[in-house]
Amino acid sequence: ETRTGTGNLDEARVPAKADMPPLESSQAISSVPAELIEVQGLRRVGDVLFNVAGVSRSNNYGFFDGFNIRGFNATNATYLDGLLDDTGYGTSEMSVLERVEVVKGPASGLFGQGPISGIVNLVSKRPQEEAFLDVSAALGSYAFKEVTLDANTPLDKAGTLLARLAAVYRDQDFFVDYSGQRRIMLAPALTWKPAPETTLTLLGRYLDDHINPWSPTTAYGTALPNPNGQVRRSLSINDGVYPAVQDNDYWSLGYVFDHKFGEAIAVHQSLRYQDFHNSWDNWLFITGISA
Repeated sequence: ETRTGTGNLDEARVPAKADMPPLESSQAISSVPAELIEVQGLRRVGDVLFNVAGVSRSNNYGFFDGFNIRGFNATNATYLDGLLDDTGYGTSEMSVLERVEVVKGPASGLFGQGPISGIVNLVSKRPQEEAFLDVSAALGSYAFKEVTLDANTPLDKAGTLLARLAAVYRDQDFFVDYSGQRRIMLAPALTWKPAPETTLTLLGRYLDDHINPWSPTTAYGTALPNPNGQVRRSLSINDGVYPAVQDNDYWSLGYVFDHKFGEAIAVHQSLRYQDFHNSWDNWLFITGISA
C-alpha cells in the first residue's frame, strides 16, 4: 500500500534499518523524492529540506550545506546511502540523488554517534530495469549554465546486470564581483542480481569543484548606517586579479549488498571508501569599516 506524504514513504528503508514501512516505525521519517526535487528546481540540500517540517537552514556563508533539525545543528550528521559522508567538499549534488531522507530524533542506536535532533540520509540513484536516457540543459541569471545526464540500461537480456550513470556540468557566477563556481560530477552505478532475493550494487562518485568564493561585508553600510555611505551588495572583498580560490577533488567507491533468507530474515551490508582533497587560497575577510 502506498501512502501519500512528503515522498513515497514505502521507499525509505535505509533510515528505518529494517524492511518495514516507515509509518510503522517508532522513528519519525520524512522522504523527499527526486521527482519533487526536479520539479522545484532545487540544487542545494538546504533548499530540499524546506519540504520537511522541523528542519531549517543554518548560517554558513552559502558555501556549505548546513541545517538544523528540531532547533539543533545537524550539519555533520549527513549520510550517503546509510554511511556517514564527508561533507568537507561543501555542497551535496542533488541531480545524482534518488531521494533525500530525514530521520528526526536520536538515531545513534542505528547510525552511531550523532546529534540528538536527527540525521539526513542522501540516497544515490540506482540502476533500473528499464532503459532510458535523460539529458537536460539550463540557463539562468549570473551566467548560469548547466547540463545534466541520467542514462540507464540493462547489460544483458536476463536483466541480471544493470548500469546507470548520472552526471552534471555546471558553471555560474555569484552575485558578488569576481566570484563563481564550476562543478563536474559523475556518479556511475552497477547492479548485479544473481537471484531474485540477492542484489549487489556498486556505487561510484567523482567530484571536481573550482570555486571563487565571496566574503561577507560588514553590517555597516548594508543593514546598518555607515558614515562613509552605502556599500554595494556586489562589492568583493577579494582581489579581481588574484581572486579567492577553493578547489575540491573528491571520489568514492563502495557497494550495497542485500540478501533475503525469507520473509522474516534479511542481510544488508554496505561499505564505501572516500578520498577528498580541499585547497584554499587568497580568501580574505573584512572585520570593520573606520570613519
